[in-house]
Amino acid sequence: MKLEEAKLLELAGLVAEFPEATLDELRELLRRRCRINVSVNTVWRGLQQIDFTLKKSPAAPRKPARKSEPRSPRNK
Repeated sequence: MKLEEAKLLELAGLVAEFPEATLDELRELLRRRCRINVSVNTVWRGLQQIDFTLKKSPAAPRKPARKSEPRSPRNK
């Protein structure tokens, strides 16, 4: 299913209202407010259509830095 222009505007409004919502949460909000059943993939494609950019969460744990090991005498 493809989201019509009116539904894309609704989706943009939901993202503005709930910026931390997951795709599944946005799908559920569309179901409740617009009375349409769509898949998570349809929500994702809709977000791409409205030029939504994905931001990395600042709360995500950082990957540990790899420590360099001293070079062995053979590799110098």
